Amino acid sequence: MPVRWIRLQPRSCRCTRSASCLMSSGSWRESTYYGSIPPTKGHCLSAVRLESVGKLMDCGHYQEESMIHLGTQYYRPPFPNRRYWEEDIRRMADAGLNTIQLWVVWAWVEAKPGQFVFDDYDELVALADKHGLQVVLSTIAAIHPYWIHRIVPGSEMVDNFGHKVVSSNRGECHFGLTPGGCFDHPGVWERMRQFLETTARHYHTAPNLFGWDAWNELRWNVQADGLVCYCDYTLNRFRAWLDQKYGGLEGLNQAWERRYTSWEDVLPGKMPNRPYTEMMAFEEFISWRSVQHAYARYEVLRAVDEEHPITVHGAQPTVLHGSDSYPLATALHRGNDWA
Repeated sequence: MPVRWIRLQPRSCRCTRSASCLMSSGSWRESTYYGSIPPTKGHCLSAVRLESVGKLMDCGHYQEESMIHLGTQYYRPPFPNRRYWEEDIRRMADAGLNTIQLWVVWAWVEAKPGQFVFDDYDELVALADKHGLQVVLSTIAAIHPYWIHRIVPGSEMVDNFGHKVVSSNRGECHFGLTPGGCFDHPGVWERMRQFLETTARHYHTAPNLFGWDAWNELRWNVQADGLVCYCDYTLNRFRAWLDQKYGGLEGLNQAWERRYTSWEDVLPGKMPNRPYTEMMAFEEFISWRSVQHAYARYEVLRAVDEEHPITVHGAQPTVLHGSDSYPLATALHRGNDWA
């Protein structure tokens, strides 16, 4: 019968008795494996059963069970100011925290197109390592650089009344545009993809990196005055989704009892609750679309970093807003929420 194993891989092996063992000091990473036999061992790897009280290392020593990651979110640039960092992080460690989550904000990192500046994050990651804290990096790709609409013309979101959405700063993060451009626009997605890839390449070898938050609070409508998005790119994607779901326009007409003669006539409607059929279909599509976008972000990070956990999270439990998070939750490490 398959059992759960934990495979440990050290960031830097520090055992004084052997150069290839996994002696403690918290310098290892773990991943799970299910099977009747342990995963294949390699250099400086050890596979142990989860049920064991301790982890028997190759060197014969026991490593106590993996810790619960207890931490806090810190730094939404430009605050807190640099002069507080050392003391704040030291006090986190003194309080018993072992992890810190950092917002890596696209607008802040790539303030000038094509130039990625990570100096402040580098310092924070190093300070966390100095005080024994691991880091979760949240790639905040939903706060767009101020240049996004200049570099990608026509990328603004469009609300349900046909108005272009005007973006501005957010209250809790003082630099960058929200909601920014629509990620269904290929130009916006390509720029976002470059940010995600560059960030992953910069940090995937950090000695104290625990994991990635690929999408912080799955939202794309923050500070939009109406429902979004109704731009041509999203509507065309909606129609393609309907085409596949119903097997063509005639299948759609039969299911919905309509007489559409062109896909261009198929619209979700502009009022929140009517026409009911079209709006319900659009809401289902938007949910599907968010899952696909989460996958896309995940794949960019995973192509660079094959080792660390990658997940996404919502803003509140699904019981409070009645949505079906199962497809999304199972997409990326179900139940592993940074919130």
